[in-house]
Amino acid sequence: MLVRLISGIVMLAIAIGAILKGGLIMAALFMVLTIMAMREYYSAMGISGHPVSLMELVAYIGAAGYYVLVYFKLTDYQMPFIVLCSMALLIIYVLTYDEYKNVQVAVTLFPFIYIVMAFGFLYMTRCRFRGNLEVWMIFLSSWGADTCAYCVGRLIGRHKMSPKLSPHKTIEGAVGGVIGAGLLGLIFALIFKQPVLIYMLICAGASVASIFGDLAASAVKREARIKDYSRLIPGHGGILDRFDSLLFTAPIVYICSMLFLS
Repeated sequence: MLVRLISGIVMLAIAIGAILKGGLIMAALFMVLTIMAMREYYSAMGISGHPVSLMELVAYIGAAGYYVLVYFKLTDYQMPFIVLCSMALLIIYVLTYDEYKNVQVAVTLFPFIYIVMAFGFLYMTRCRFRGNLEVWMIFLSSWGADTCAYCVGRLIGRHKMSPKLSPHKTIEGAVGGVIGAGLLGLIFALIFKQPVLIYMLICAGASVASIFGDLAASAVKREARIKDYSRLIPGHGGILDRFDSLLFTAPIVYICSMLFLS
């Protein structure tokens, strides 16, 4: 428990420092986290090897290239770049035919949507006009909601939400997490003098997505028959174990910010 607490505090301090600083430091940190998360996903799916395969290497280079586009705000080129990356993987598949299976191509490409672009939305939210404030809604609706859900679930949780995927999660805990995220958004908005109702609704709505983000990561682990994606963070598991819900809240918060806080 102590190791988990210390590693959690250190991880939180690094994240807060990078987000407060923004710019190149934040972009570089989340680019590294993205590539590490991709590696964890590939390992869970059984396609990550030692040494790294050519297809996997191209995927990592593509992830780094995507962050270069995000950093320089070249938004018009982001989707075409993802298409080019998919073409590159298919070209490798053709040129090395019989070395890879078509399923490997699909699995290699999927993290571009699930991980690369999701982490990119976090950085893009930070780059908005009031992004230094809006970006914290991503964490309030994921980590904040998760903490509230855990506390409520421990106190009054009775009805299992998804026994096959996460036997400890309860419907009462999920409701507590959504309400808690909304209250955290309300308090945050009051402290920093932001639109209270909008912040509250965005945090509550994004927290619903965070539940599915957590369950989606659990589904992959269940199928892969692993407890954690890695042992990188003592007491927490891997990058995907800690950021699974954030991968769902980041796009939601970014889109809602674009719609309601422009």
